[in-house]
Amino acid sequence: MWTAQWVLPFAFLALCAPLGIFLAVETSPGQIADEIGHIAKAQSVLDGQWLGRRETIDTSAGKRLQQGVDAEPGVMVVASEPSPALVTTEHWNALGAIPWGKRAFLAIGTIAGYWPGFYVPAALALGLAKAAGASPLYAFLSARVANLVVYLAMATAALAMARRARALLFCSLSMPMALSLGASVNQDGLVIAASALGIALLTRPRASGPSFVRREGARIGAALLLVAVALAKPPYLPLAGLLLLPLPRLADGSSWAGRIALVALVAVAAVGWTWVTVHFVATPVVRPPEMAGPLWPGPRPAEFPGTDMAAQMSVLMAKPVRFLTLPWESIRHDDFMLEEAIGVLAYLSLFLPAWLYAVWKVALVSAAAADTVERRDDAEVLPVWQAPIPLLCALTALIAIYLAQYLSWTTVGDRHIVGPQGRYWLPLFPAVAFALPSLWRPTALGAALTAMPLLACAADLFAVPGVVIRYFYMH
Repeated sequence: MWTAQWVLPFAFLALCAPLGIFLAVETSPGQIADEIGHIAKAQSVLDGQWLGRRETIDTSAGKRLQQGVDAEPGVMVVASEPSPALVTTEHWNALGAIPWGKRAFLAIGTIAGYWPGFYVPAALALGLAKAAGASPLYAFLSARVANLVVYLAMATAALAMARRARALLFCSLSMPMALSLGASVNQDGLVIAASALGIALLTRPRASGPSFVRREGARIGAALLLVAVALAKPPYLPLAGLLLLPLPRLADGSSWAGRIALVALVAVAAVGWTWVTVHFVATPVVRPPEMAGPLWPGPRPAEFPGTDMAAQMSVLMAKPVRFLTLPWESIRHDDFMLEEAIGVLAYLSLFLPAWLYAVWKVALVSAAAADTVERRDDAEVLPVWQAPIPLLCALTALIAIYLAQYLSWTTVGDRHIVGPQGRYWLPLFPAVAFALPSLWRPTALGAALTAMPLLACAADLFAVPGVVIRYFYMH
């Protein structure tokens, strides 16, 4: 049993650490989603600015109130790589020669209001690299590596601590997209790892003893991780509902009180931070003037200079059923989301070989089957009638993600929600794993099914480096 428990953690490190280091170093600077803004945010956290601010600046549309942070522009210039076609030895040397600049206001959009917790590793790496005399380029790469180390540590801990659903957890942490984000300055990688570790803790049975902390220690740890996830990305707040599981008996008042208190802690923290950012940092997304879409209930013609959250809310409130139908129709028509979650790298422009997507799809099904046929005596197993609750939490979070993109990014009154990406689904995969039933004790069948995710990771080591090199350096 001990050997089986540690197979996946060791396999994860052996297969994913080398590929993660490769992606951190060889992916062109700034060619992972939103790294330009994330590196500026990390630098502002290093300087003690935990919350961004607003400032009126000149834009192509005139003077506009923008949200941003105060940071040195050197690392942001490094991360402003416009095209992978420019990655040559001469260009790389030019990036290495970029100096540190003077601290100034940098507009970085909604990232300015993000919770700073997941930026601490990158911020510390930036500070240490600068103190050692490194240029902004190598400070930037140091920040990536620091995030990767933390990602690998949290992911390995999740696989080691989980008492069931470990094969699907392994997949959610080792797919190319998750690993690419973990090896970047983008906070999404650490959000994925924190979600997996928090839910892994919930698979552990309660310890005996009179102390609430002793009995509920793993649940308290899970609550702290899920509050970090909700602070970083408020639409993931519904995952806090997992803290209630398995539901106590109705007569067990103390258990209900403790678990409701943990959920309330997560909710108050996430809602409170969102209120602060909306009232003190957030500004409308600047975009070319656009005419209102077909769902706009107000007078026409109506032109909006950017996404108007109040106007979008009026679209939803005109027919409240749209809170469900708009996300559902968008999800139904976003038929490439699974491939994006598996791995469409760079700015959704670096596609992996078609056969690798097929391998990962088989691996996901195989992992779910492996987790279903593995039952352990030392695991917290949900009663069958409670198994849909994690799926409901994940679905509610997914709907919240789409609604957030509608309110903050989509053209006013549009029928289709613009902005959601496959990477937003990855923190929800552990909740799906938590919902899987456990039917039998470990068998040779379970071990055989678990081998497929390992083969998929091995295929990544074979395929991904060549694709990355060709994309960034050879075309």
